[in-house]
Parts: sequence; C-alpha cells; structure tokens
Amino acid sequence: MFKGCHQVDPSAWAAPEPDMAERLHQDLQAGQFQPLVGSWFIMEAEGVPALEVVLKQVTTHRSPGMAGFSLIFQGPASPVLPRGTYRARNPEFGECSLFLMPVRTGTIYQALFNHRVAVPLAAGRAILRPA
Repeated sequence: MFKGCHQVDPSAWAAPEPDMAERLHQDLQAGQFQPLVGSWFIMEAEGVPALEVVLKQVTTHRSPGMAGFSLIFQGPASPVLPRGTYRARNPEFGECSLFLMPVRTGTIYQALFNHRVAVPLAAGRAILRPA
C-alpha cells in the first residue's frame, strides 16, 4: 500500500469556491500544476468515497496540430477510483474538474489535457476557401 494515502472526510477541507463553475471551463495549463508536484489532492465524485492522491508528475506533449499535458497521480491500493470525472481539490490550487483514468492496477491515475494549435503553413502556400 502507498504510505500516506488514505480516505479522508471531505468536511475537513474548506467549502468549495463559489466560482467553481467558472473554474471548470477555464483553460488549465501544465504550469499551474508543476509547482504542486508532491502535493495532495482530494478527489470527489457522487457515489464514490473521497480519496486523497498525490500529484507525482506533470508532462507536456506536442504533436502537429495538437498540444497538451498529462497529470499523474498516485493513490492507495484500495479503494480504486473508477474511471470518471472528479472534483479535484488542493489547498494551494483550489479546485477543478478532472477526468481520471486508472492505469497500472488502479494505484496510478492519469488526467490528459489536449487542445488544437495552429499549424504554420509552408512558405508560398495558402488555405483555399470555397467562394
């Protein structure tokens, strides 16, 4: 079992921010999470016990036309969070909504963020549009 991970009583943390709906839709960036590596997050979802996990890694990635990042969290061997959307709370960061996928027997969880980026055109080429 991962030492230090345990279920927590969500009432032990501050009440949710009133502007959470706005936070759910803002663009999250890898740089917001990088300073939080090693920090604890509480993951909450309806019908699932709240669980503390630790942010282990933030990785950025880029491919033609796409950019993004991934967050890797580590949790205890039991209980295992099912794949789904969770409210992630951290006292320094605040809260946001994350879609987590269990990987490697459920003790490791990953959240992926991808977005399209402009692809520069080669010199002399133009985008053709219908008239």
